[in-house]
Amino acid sequence: ASAVPATVRSRRSCARRAALCSVTATGLNSLEQSEDPSEGRLGPQVYVTHMEDALWCGETRVDFLRAAFGTHDDVMATPILRAEPFQADAPLRNCEALRGKIALVQRGSSSGAACSFVEKALRVQGAGAVAMVLVNTEDSMISPGDSAREGAAVTIPVVGIRSSNLSMLSSAECVEEGS
Repeated sequence: ASAVPATVRSRRSCARRAALCSVTATGLNSLEQSEDPSEGRLGPQVYVTHMEDALWCGETRVDFLRAAFGTHDDVMATPILRAEPFQADAPLRNCEALRGKIALVQRGSSSGAACSFVEKALRVQGAGAVAMVLVNTEDSMISPGDSAREGAAVTIPVVGIRSSNLSMLSSAECVEEGS
């Protein structure tokens, strides 16, 4: 089934563009319509007015914490797909389906063996995912760390969310079903 595309907004990337970030969603409380003459375009555009780190899917907003590795770029209007296995702690079974999408990955390991956040990110990046959203196993925010300092090769945005945010995204039909 097709899901509503998501937009990942990073506070740091907003600052690089003079605090004006275009997004594809409309009708959200933290957005206002404006014109951006620096773009040379006329007509209304949508801009983030509160510089916050958030993932938007339609009108569903999910706050996140950025990882200690990876990029801080925005990812615009991109489908979210659950990695298979969900913990991304083994070779991915849905590599082709993840290409060009935001990979949804759960913290932890299905086998009990250790798997770092960086290993998970490298696995989904290798499959062609454009970003990774890590779902914590507890209902608290998580900033995926890099204690072994091995994340230099991660070139996609990586963010962490609460466990309760998974059901929010699913109920808003933001996560594609199937692989």
